[in-house]
Amino acid sequence: EATVTLGDSLTYNGATQTQTVKSVTVNGITLTEGIDYTISGNTGMNVGNYTLKITGINNAIGEITNDWEISRLPITVTATDMSKTYGEADPTLAYTLSNEAFASEIVGELARTSGENVGVYEIDQGTLTNDNNPNFEITFAAALFTIEVDASGIDGITPLNVKSSDKAKIEYVYNQLDNAVTDLADDAKKAEWNNLKAECAEMLAVISGTAEEIKRITDAVYAYDINTVTSDDVPALVQLAQDTDALLSTDNLTAEEIEALVQTGKDIQALISRCDRISAQIGDIKDRMLAYDEATVKSSDKADIEQLKADIKELTDGQN
Repeated sequence: EATVTLGDSLTYNGATQTQTVKSVTVNGITLTEGIDYTISGNTGMNVGNYTLKITGINNAIGEITNDWEISRLPITVTATDMSKTYGEADPTLAYTLSNEAFASEIVGELARTSGENVGVYEIDQGTLTNDNNPNFEITFAAALFTIEVDASGIDGITPLNVKSSDKAKIEYVYNQLDNAVTDLADDAKKAEWNNLKAECAEMLAVISGTAEEIKRITDAVYAYDINTVTSDDVPALVQLAQDTDALLSTDNLTAEEIEALVQTGKDIQALISRCDRISAQIGDIKDRMLAYDEATVKSSDKADIEQLKADIKELTDGQN
């Protein structure tokens, strides 16, 4: 009875390897290779099961077969954390190997969880699997793919200088963040995005508030009529003038809004001036009336008194 003892087991190394035979014994007698037997079928390169054949010389033994194998080479694939900006195409996903000597032999590509919203996604093994790499036993270390917010359009914009013309740009950023995928994001990234979202919300609130204030002032001013405004309206008009000046002192207005508000301010002053003129006329009439006394009035005062009556009629015929 023949006994065959093989050498060390083999692991894939990218080169042709030989399965050694440590000994061949027959009935306790150790035979010598090249004198008593020859070996064939003991070389191979790729992972798999092989069969070697030991053939006796000069009938020392007959023919013996023995199975042997080349096993998979353990290798670790470590995905690289990657990112892009919202709206851009994905970069090629990258990885490193525990043994870079085999980089050219690794087959397959990494993949990531689908999605184009701002957020953090997992990079997975994709097609870089054992099935596609029969010579390797792959251990995979996942990574993260981050889609960063595209906030380039709002650089330099703050609540102190935001304008209605910035609204679309701010909404673009806000909507990116409002739909963000944050399950895999760390606390620092979540805080960064939440802070930016809050800043966008604040700026949108400023835009809305400015628009409401412009409308409030404009509606209030144009509710007055130059022909019907009275001195009773002056306090409210003065307040509107102050509100207009306060709004004009900010950096939150577009050129068109500034132009319109300047005109509104002029219209307010025209209304106040109208009231001031009426008040002045009333005061003048009162002074002129007090200059006359029934006991001392003369016929030569008649023309002046007639003019005074005409002036009074002109004022009372009006609605101011």
